[in-house]
Amino acid sequence: MNKTSLLLVCSFLCLGCIISSEKSWAQNAQSKNIEYTIDNCVVPFNKNKIKPTKSGYAFWFLTKEFSKSGLNVKLSYVDKTSSATHPPHQHPNDECFFILEGTAIVTIGDKEIRVKPSTCIYCPGGVLHGIRKAGKKPIKYLVINN
Repeated sequence: MNKTSLLLVCSFLCLGCIISSEKSWAQNAQSKNIEYTIDNCVVPFNKNKIKPTKSGYAFWFLTKEFSKSGLNVKLSYVDKTSSATHPPHQHPNDECFFILEGTAIVTIGDKEIRVKPSTCIYCPGGVLHGIRKAGKKPIKYLVINN
């Protein structure tokens, strides 16, 4: 990953932290008794911990159960016949995608757009959204939500 992509990923992760609600943080922080250390706060990708999906695999860098704010950071990889992990959907929380590899088609509301690597997609809560691969090549992207 080049410096520009790394900077974008870091910026994207910060955006995820910003959109995480203060109320959610307060509720989760009170209910958790986790000692946060450098060893459990720095999470490298681990092939042995991927979760197979119908369309490829997923890897959680950060789960809502671990984070104080309820923030999730997941890597999705789509390479199978199915072009998406699930159809367009909506939920009350905000969500962001960051395209790492491949070309994807993103749906927000009733519009679609083709996107390439180093693109950040913000999906406001309550708005129909989805992501799927464009063509036969795989896509790899981060999903960040609270």
